[in-house]
Amino acid sequence: MSDPIVIVGGGLAGQRCAETLRRCGCEEPIVMVCGEPHRPYDRPPLSKEALFEGDIEDTLSFRPREWYEQKAVRLSLGVAARRLNQRDKLIELADGSRLRYGRLLIATGARPRSLAMFDGFENVSGLRTLEDARTLRAALVPGSRLLVIGAGFIGQEVASAARQAGVHTKIVEAAASPLASLLGTEMGDWFAQLHRESGVELLLGEQVVAPRGEGRRVQAVTLAGGRTIACDHVLLGVGVQPDLDWLDGTALQRTGVRTDLDGRTDVPDVYAAGDAAAIFDPQIGAHVLGNHWESAGRQGSRVAKAMLGLDPGPASISSFWSDLYGTPRAVSGARVPGRRGGLRRRPGLAPFHRDLHARRGTGGRAARGPPGDAPARAGAVDPHHRKDVRMSYVAQIDESACAAHGDCEAIAPEIFRLEDVAVVIGVGSDELMLEAARVCPAVAIRVVDEDSGEQIFP
Repeated sequence: MSDPIVIVGGGLAGQRCAETLRRCGCEEPIVMVCGEPHRPYDRPPLSKEALFEGDIEDTLSFRPREWYEQKAVRLSLGVAARRLNQRDKLIELADGSRLRYGRLLIATGARPRSLAMFDGFENVSGLRTLEDARTLRAALVPGSRLLVIGAGFIGQEVASAARQAGVHTKIVEAAASPLASLLGTEMGDWFAQLHRESGVELLLGEQVVAPRGEGRRVQAVTLAGGRTIACDHVLLGVGVQPDLDWLDGTALQRTGVRTDLDGRTDVPDVYAAGDAAAIFDPQIGAHVLGNHWESAGRQGSRVAKAMLGLDPGPASISSFWSDLYGTPRAVSGARVPGRRGGLRRRPGLAPFHRDLHARRGTGGRAARGPPGDAPARAGAVDPHHRKDVRMSYVAQIDESACAAHGDCEAIAPEIFRLEDVAVVIGVGSDELMLEAARVCPAVAIRVVDEDSGEQIFP
């Protein structure tokens, strides 16, 4: 028997790689090495619905246990990789065992950055794992005080969930506006306005210089400007770094494994994808860390096809999404410095300030307007009753398109690949898909309201 294809990591990139390998007819043994004791699971809900619900492990899992048995994908759970011997094609695991591979995918993701000043405090946490989400959920007691350090995606999403849970929430961010380095200041200001209208206090251009507390609990922090902020729990949302310490001593980069477009590294038979990889992006001519759900899924599928000698297809336009106050926001395209809003934009696409709400009872239709025109948000959106139109409608795309791209979940970004398009901020992929269809008429899309069966487009 040949040595197995080994996937190190239990996130989206590794899961999509395993799925695509089997879907494309690969019969070689596949082993997934997962450092956590859980089946591979989806991480975006950790900063959203996992903070409201109890035990949702089965809901978060990508596939039921039976799928791995039926597809002959062996799971090695709760045992992390500790060292890579690239010469002998061996992976040393935390329990002392060794695993030989024929081809290897490095998909160990990223871990939250820490701040040394908070080491040892029990009411300070990051958010990356299911256990982290359980810890944070226990801290989100109505009327308590949450301090979020960092206004990146995780920080903003947790602040949104905390406000909906009735928690007094403050965000401290060193930059002048949220996500300014990624989206530009104009859009960053839009997000800041959204949070303030929802009852979150934003302290922009500020930094925490010292925690104050007794024993192992932080009770307050001091800012560089001199202000003292009282808190019951602190969430660190100051970014992530690739989780690659186990590659120490190899020729591979621990700051993000550099690969070509299809995930190949400079080491024979070794690939990388997801947050652990720095993929070459031909659109900007540089290696770029993934750090987004959409890119991790696409990269995992591309790696699988590259392993099998199949054509992974052309590169996709970058895209990502977030969910704040019960309403998803989707962005496709690349930032172009100097352009209004900091994003490339084509005529006919929704401007970034359009606020599209898709909630149960609206039939997926959207109300429009800038943040100030939206209904009062603080405490107004029940996360259990939001209708996530995006995934419902993506699953209704023409079946030939599904077959061409592999996974329905990965199709939305592909729509934008055909044109030099960029952004739709808002929600509800009824609007997202209609805009895309108008701009890219060559793409065959059929959008159906799954509740009523009504064909919305064309």
